[in-house]
Amino acid sequence: MLDTLITGGTVVTPEAAKPIAVGLLDGRIETLGMHHVEAREVVDASGCLVLPGCIDPHVHFQPKLPDENSSDTFIEWADDFTSGSISAACGGVTTFIDFAVQGPKPGDRVTDAVDLYMDVASQTAAVDYAMHAGLTQACQESLDEVPNLVSRGITSFKLFRTYRKWGIFTDLGFMNDLFPLLSSLGATAAVHCEDDEIITYLRNKYISAGLDRDLWYHVLSRPPVAEEVSIDQVAAVARVHGTRAYPVHVSSKRGLEAVRRSRNAGLVASEVGLHFLIIDDEVCKGHDAPLFFMTPPLRPREDIEALWGGLADGSIDWVGTDHSPHMAQEKRADPRFSPSTDGLEFAIPPGFTGIEEMLPLVYTYGVAAGRFTLSRLVSVLSTSAAQTLGLTDKGAIAVGKDADLVIYDPQHERKITISDLHTQSDYTIYEGVPVMGRVRDTFSRGRRIVKDGEYVGRPGDGQFVRRVTQ
Repeated sequence: MLDTLITGGTVVTPEAAKPIAVGLLDGRIETLGMHHVEAREVVDASGCLVLPGCIDPHVHFQPKLPDENSSDTFIEWADDFTSGSISAACGGVTTFIDFAVQGPKPGDRVTDAVDLYMDVASQTAAVDYAMHAGLTQACQESLDEVPNLVSRGITSFKLFRTYRKWGIFTDLGFMNDLFPLLSSLGATAAVHCEDDEIITYLRNKYISAGLDRDLWYHVLSRPPVAEEVSIDQVAAVARVHGTRAYPVHVSSKRGLEAVRRSRNAGLVASEVGLHFLIIDDEVCKGHDAPLFFMTPPLRPREDIEALWGGLADGSIDWVGTDHSPHMAQEKRADPRFSPSTDGLEFAIPPGFTGIEEMLPLVYTYGVAAGRFTLSRLVSVLSTSAAQTLGLTDKGAIAVGKDADLVIYDPQHERKITISDLHTQSDYTIYEGVPVMGRVRDTFSRGRRIVKDGEYVGRPGDGQFVRRVTQ
């Protein structure tokens, strides 16, 4: 006897959408087919889509415990692992990958950051999770930590080609040392691709011209060419060493063109940031510009259309939200860049919500808008990231996979509003954006953790997912 049988819905796989039943047993998908199988619980999904649980491979949750001070990180976010993962569940995300980043002080170990994140997530995460390890110190000690982390199932390593002032910049020399090691281990480099030389030159130019108090300066100082140049450089180093690498949150048409050039010359995949598909840079000229502050910055409408084209034709593999929420007051506290050439790069913390908004936005402006099929939706929100990043039991509705499923009602018309979301942030940049559909139910390893749009799970039930090397 099955634990659960989901019937009546349209089950979507990367190959097709079919009206079949899905049987769940012991946390796994046990049966797929038209035949009736006896089950302890039967869930009627009539009129709904049955999708594999979404994977968000790019989130930032704050590793806090109630009785502890915040961790020693260079930015703090509004969502911890509890609120962030509950928001994920209510958005149909059943697996997320966070970033445990090495501290900037000499002697800081990335392993210590990983241990902290893993400890907190194991006690508080509501859905399954994995980790990227962020390397920020170019030294042999950092290289020595990599093999042990890979053996623990942490198989991807974040590198920053900008943020020199934050002390987390990675130069090409260290990458040239690191990439052969990653290649020998079958591990992957996930790289924030913006050329810091271009950015630094432009930032100093605009500060000298007295434009540093205008947030439009942020857009001007981080142009698409900085992304394009950096992607080309990373791809070249990856090609030389046969290393698996991908650019995170591609933001522009120029960045997409670099991705297309590099797919057969060093890049294994590419990711687009959700916000770069929805919001254009005109908002950076208005009174609320601080709320939209992010790096890379938002881009013009023509870049948005190009990125949707890249998702549709397979040049871009998946969507990542870069969920990094703040409170509106915090974003507005100092609505300008710091003019000091010696201080922090930003006076405004970059980032905003996205993990709960991802599925309805990509469904609405991807599938419902006619840009791509339901099967492609499943690929860009689940399957591609699972396959590329070593989540072998995730990302598809298939016998033997984890029973991570979403029942999505596509007929529910609404507008996104912060009052409906489960984040601890008090605003969303998608406020008032119309969407088609809502997450009705979410299953995590066979357990229903969202029922009729409400979270009914237990924080702490999320499990660490050990990823395999490729």
